[in-house]
Amino acid sequence: MRWKRWLEDLRRSFIVESIRSDERSAGGILLGHDMNWAFWNGIGGGQADFDEPSGNLSPRDRAMLYEYLNQKAHVDELIHAFDKFAQPVNVARGATIVDIGCGPFTFGPALANVLGNGVSFRYFGVDRAASMRALGKEHEAKYEANARLSVVPTRRVQSQRKAKR
Repeated sequence: MRWKRWLEDLRRSFIVESIRSDERSAGGILLGHDMNWAFWNGIGGGQADFDEPSGNLSPRDRAMLYEYLNQKAHVDELIHAFDKFAQPVNVARGATIVDIGCGPFTFGPALANVLGNGVSFRYFGVDRAASMRALGKEHEAKYEANARLSVVPTRRVQSQRKAKR
């Protein structure tokens, strides 16, 4: 199954254009860094502490770079899995989904892409990074405003980190 137009349009306008239109981006430079640096240092290959700055990148910049560099592949994988798992659609209707390590709200739109309009499910995103939770909340509101997901109040849970010694 392919991305539905609404999801690709939202990704392009909310993620891709946000990075490309930033004054620090030009050509292959993303927020002031080449792709290799952005992936390995900026987002730690996807395993960074996204609440810590890195060089000139704020935590929000790092979460946005994560989306720009990794989210499309994650959504593709999820759509493929959901297409197999959620057929017939009644399997997922009314389901409660708990997404541990939710990042910036990738799972919900991917599932909605497969299920289509009119199939409701409850989604609870859990991520320790406040920057990922905040960006996910922004996207949740944008998806709802564009009438593609009907979002009811969700709980994006923050884990308690132990103090570093």
